[in-house]
Amino acid sequence: MEKRTSSLTLIASLVFGCLVFMSPLHAQQQDFDTWLAELKTEALERGFSAASVDLAFSEITPPVQRIINNDRAQPEKIQTYDDYLGARVTAWKEDNGLRRMTEHQDLLANISQDFGVQPRFLVALWGMESNFGTFPITESIFNVLATLA
Repeated sequence: MEKRTSSLTLIASLVFGCLVFMSPLHAQQQDFDTWLAELKTEALERGFSAASVDLAFSEITPPVQRIINNDRAQPEKIQTYDDYLGARVTAWKEDNGLRRMTEHQDLLANISQDFGVQPRFLVALWGMESNFGTFPITESIFNVLATLA
């Protein structure tokens, strides 16, 4: 369980680290490499084990244009908020989200305390991006986050 907890915490850290450090400058390779090195250093300074950091960062490549194109073609950008909610936030997702909030309450509280992100947002992202693990993910999440950062 400790390895899974560390992985989930590292994923959460990278997700929100990427959101905090988003900038058009990162589109250039040199800036991307500098940003990635700084993010790796920060993860180590925050106490993540070198093995976890090496594993997470081993999957990161320079920005992938296909990922950028897919991100920019999201249907959310052409729908109203009400249409989006009606089409994507089903009763099943709500029920599963509430169940996951209860099941992972301690882990979510720790992540929230460490990174200042409310558990409901973590669970919402989990549900929307992977349908709580039921959608196959074909690209490394670390690579996607680094590309979009």
